[in-house]
Amino acid sequence: MPDPLNIYVKSRNALLEEKERLEQRLAQLSDAIQAPGKGKGKGKGKAKAKLSAGTRKVNTAGRKGAGKAAKKAKTAKGGYVRKNMKPLSDYIYEATKDRALTRQEILNEVVRLGYKFSSKNPLNSLGQTLYSSGKFEKSNHKFWPKKDATPAPAPPVPGPPPSSPQA
Repeated sequence: MPDPLNIYVKSRNALLEEKERLEQRLAQLSDAIQAPGKGKGKGKGKAKAKLSAGTRKVNTAGRKGAGKAAKKAKTAKGGYVRKNMKPLSDYIYEATKDRALTRQEILNEVVRLGYKFSSKNPLNSLGQTLYSSGKFEKSNHKFWPKKDATPAPAPPVPGPPPSSPQA
């Protein structure tokens, strides 16, 4: 009868070898994917990647965090996982419906309500929504919702449809 300890050691060694092989392959793929012109003077912008049909080239040169897009979580169908159930303007409406608040106070309240910002500087996103959505008024550095502004209805809760009573 084979010794269970020997079986475990062999299996573990095989897994470690496979892990090392996969890490080497991942390093090769990372080098192949690396954008042209990112190295030290090698082929700066001269090498052109061949694009398959249906792909488009995105200019990411000079943008901070351009390579971070691949780290976002994706769903099985390839779409990005949505972090927030409501748009930012609805969270701002909830925060300011009772009294006028400054941008920083709104930011603190929106985060407390559960909104997750993907930006490094959430005040920029907040300011964009406050000024461009047309749903908020400002006076003396304080914001409040316009009289006709109401939040969007909540999305339907997934689940079975309600059954109708049968007569």
